[in-house]
Amino acid sequence: MSKLCKWIFLSCWVGCGALAAERPNILFIMTDDQAAWSTGYSGNADAHTPALDAFRKKAAELPNTFVNSPVCSPSRASMITSRYPSELGIMEYGHAPLPTDLPTWPSLLQRAGYHTGLVGKWHLGSGASHPTKVGYDYFMGFTGGGTKTKDPKLEVNGKQKQLEGYTVDLLTDDAIRFIEKRPEGKPFMLSLHYRAPHGAYLPVSDAIWKLHEGRTYQMPDFPELQPNLTKMMRGYSASVSHLDWNFGRLMKKLSELGLEEETVVIFTSDHGYNIGHHGATHKGNGDWGSKLPRSYHHRNLDALPGKKMPNMWDTSLRPPHLVYWPGVTEANSRIDGAVNFVDFYPTVCEMAGVRVPDEVTVRGRSFVPLLKGEVADEEWVNPLLIQHDTHLTYVLRGYRTKQWKIIRCSSHDYGFLYDLEKDPDERKNLYELPEYRSKKEALEAIMREKMMEIGDPLYAEGPYPFTKKKRKK
Repeated sequence: MSKLCKWIFLSCWVGCGALAAERPNILFIMTDDQAAWSTGYSGNADAHTPALDAFRKKAAELPNTFVNSPVCSPSRASMITSRYPSELGIMEYGHAPLPTDLPTWPSLLQRAGYHTGLVGKWHLGSGASHPTKVGYDYFMGFTGGGTKTKDPKLEVNGKQKQLEGYTVDLLTDDAIRFIEKRPEGKPFMLSLHYRAPHGAYLPVSDAIWKLHEGRTYQMPDFPELQPNLTKMMRGYSASVSHLDWNFGRLMKKLSELGLEEETVVIFTSDHGYNIGHHGATHKGNGDWGSKLPRSYHHRNLDALPGKKMPNMWDTSLRPPHLVYWPGVTEANSRIDGAVNFVDFYPTVCEMAGVRVPDEVTVRGRSFVPLLKGEVADEEWVNPLLIQHDTHLTYVLRGYRTKQWKIIRCSSHDYGFLYDLEKDPDERKNLYELPEYRSKKEALEAIMREKMMEIGDPLYAEGPYPFTKKKRKK
């Protein structure tokens, strides 16, 4: 069967599955660099997020959601394809464009009759990998990794245009227009990928800045943090507040249009973030933010060049995750079953009544049974494989279960092992303690087996450390 015929067959298969189901609108909101700890509802007394806090009361929270890579491009690619970063050749931000031979879940919804749009950040390539070529009918935003917080240059109607105003406001305005101008008789799926709270965090609107200017913040419990981190926390918190205000505008518009009970709203971010957590800043490719040496965590970390602190702590892996599904999710509920980013693909398709064709490889599993309460949290076993290569300078792999997490950096010979039940904040690295050697080896063997299963080019048949296979010239 030719590639064209095969795609026509898949389109018909998907469309027929969708026609038989009642299809809600889907609003998929993804922020940029927003940590799970950044909201008021998470218990952060310094956060000012009234809109998200109110939304939390009517939505389901999934606090054990984790990304498959703690950096933007690989995380976003896994989310939209349900494949691991190594399968896509996207191991770091801007590493490579999204492969065009894999159907994305927006493309499946598009073929099933959804009016699809993406407003905001893409960061998965242009040309053949442009959003309008991989499943979105409409695109407004930027295909690169970032843009200015104010007066950005964005792609509008296929052309670059200089706009005036705060970027987070402009993206929300366009998202509202997309919803208002939706075609009659068709459900819509809008992906709204905000730039906030990615750095640079400022400027924000004057009204938002007044909420944070001059305030002090409760910093993470880590010794000898650099003094500039307080200023960093203030700017970051203000950016989250500006984002929250716009989220409130969007939810209000949904209600005014009478769409609230017809629309699934998913809120998440592309990964977590650190501002002094574990002594680090930023995400999985972050920096060191303490006056202490990096050997605080492992003796070999002091050999790293510069001030980098490559990591896979939960603070880097855990984004916020709220789901509002009218008639399905219970208001103000908490679902503790583990969710991985590769799980979004089958989940959104099931929400939309769209069957994923058998010929499409999906690594994740739908968490609709969790949302519907059909399976108990404790029965939901969903381990996490984590991949990240910082442009092949630091090469990390990790594996997380409900109780244990193992992380290995093959390029600089250091590792982490945490007992998450006894040490949920990952304060005590057990990796080199002799009494945990058998546990470490058992987890490394499971991780290696998973890596081999997906064809990860970085694995060894024998004991660790991993050895990189020579790349073909």
